[in-house]
Parts: sequence; C-alpha cells; structure tokens
Amino acid sequence: NGPIAFTPYLESSYLVGLRETLYFIEPHDSASEEIWNDGSFEHRTFYNVLLTGATTLSRDYAISTKKYKTFRHAIRPELSYILVQGTDQDELPILDNEDRILEKNWLQYGLNNYFRAIRLDEIALFRSNFSSFKINQVYDIDAEDHPLSDLYFEFIVRGFQNLFFRYETTLSVYGEGVTTYSLETRYKNTRGDSINLDYRYKLHPEIDPPYFYTDAQGESLHEIRGNLTSRLSQLFSIKFDTTYSMSSDSTVDSTFSLIYHNPCWSLEFAATRNVGDTSFYLLFSLAGIGTPIDVSLPEF
Repeated sequence: NGPIAFTPYLESSYLVGLRETLYFIEPHDSASEEIWNDGSFEHRTFYNVLLTGATTLSRDYAISTKKYKTFRHAIRPELSYILVQGTDQDELPILDNEDRILEKNWLQYGLNNYFRAIRLDEIALFRSNFSSFKINQVYDIDAEDHPLSDLYFEFIVRGFQNLFFRYETTLSVYGEGVTTYSLETRYKNTRGDSINLDYRYKLHPEIDPPYFYTDAQGESLHEIRGNLTSRLSQLFSIKFDTTYSMSSDSTVDSTFSLIYHNPCWSLEFAATRNVGDTSFYLLFSLAGIGTPIDVSLPEF
C-alpha cells in the first residue's frame, strides 16, 4: 500500500492484498465422507484492491473569546473503490460465519464535516475535533436489483470534558424509512473510571453494514447496553457489562469481572450469564500483546 501522487490538492492511495487459506479436512461421519472422502486438502485464494481519493476544504472563522481564537470547519469528500474477489467457497467447510469472505465490487462515497475550536494556548500537534458529521453510501456494481446501500449518517460530539456522544442512523433509499439508529454515551475520568450507555435499533437484525436492501421478514431489534468500569486501587478494578433486549423484555447477557493489574501483565476473573447458560473464566494478558495499534488520519 502507499500514496498515489497526482496533485497536491488530491489525497489518493492504494492498497493491494492477497489471502490464502489452507484447509485439512478429516471427516468423522458418513455425510462428510460422501463429500470429502477419507480426507483432503483444500485451499482458498482471495485478493483485494482498495483505491481511495479525497480532498479537504477548510475555513477558519475568527472568534473573540477569552479561551478560543478560531473556529474551523473542514469538509472532506471521499471516493473509494473496493474489490474483493476469490475462488468459490461453496465446497469448503463452514467453520463459522466469520470464515466466509464476502466478495465485493463496490464504489463508496462520502462527505465528512469536521468542527474545531482552536484555543490560544493550544499546540497544533494535540488539536482534536470537538464535533464531526459524516454521510456515506455504497454502490454495488455487480448487483442487479437494489444496488444502493442505505444512507449512513454519523454525528459525534466531544465538546464536553470527559464526555463523548455519538449518534448513528441509516436511511433506506427504497422506501423502508429508518433501518437502524444508535445513541452512544461515554464518560471517563482521569482515575480510570468509565461508564458507557448505548441504545441500538435495527429493523433487520441479521443485516450488517453497509445495510443493503433486504426483503427478509422478522422481528426488529431494540437493545440497551451498559458498561461500568471502576478502579478500586492501583492493583484492582471491577467491570460490569450487560445487554438488555427491549424486544423480548429480558436480559440477553451480563458479565462481572474482577481484574488484577500488574505493570507487565493482568489477570481477570469473570462470571458471565446469558440465556440458559452461566460460565466462569480466567483471562491472563501480557502488556502490549493482543492490543491493537491505533493508526488514524491526522486531524484537520
């Protein structure tokens, strides 16, 4: 991957990838033996291409306050081409839903708005947007019917100290109205305590982003999710997660955890309860292993 140099006014990049999956299949029942005989090796090859182009237009407005000197509004239109193609997967074993790779020939376009108030004493390196508003949609080039995905809207507010708000919604362009929406609130203090409260609605629970049209019929999803983390001391913290379904008027799952923190590792004891099942587990984690690296675009 890397940048593509066309003009200083256009930010463009490419990404090319290749994925190879090897399967050793050993059947253990008569139905499997009819398909794969006594055992066999199978493989799956997929490649992906991502081309992205974007530009940024911004304007500063002078404001006369004791704390802030400038209000900045940046508009960033983006256009991406996404291609994921590969070998036939119908004859391969289904390990789980994540194992199947979705083929794509998509065109994605969006318009992002960023808002920022710049302080008099602010260092440019640490500037961050206090609000953003994004719109995007996907066009499926290979689709014969309903090629357009739902319109996606996201509004984020970070204008309050230690508080974060995000509202997301999708709007069908084929007459279904609002198909999803969610409201996320998060509070976190310098001690390490945090509380999250989310509400989520989906017209079709089985459909994932970017939410293409479906004629599937079923009950919609209404959920409230809560998360509470509290630092008891330098060594111990507790965490509680729960999901409550308003559709079925029941608790879907809940987890309580006690975590021991060490500079180099942590140990978590958790009790989880969901519909018809209660489980306990111990999780040992080394510092820095399994933690994703956050790489993001620079702020505007």
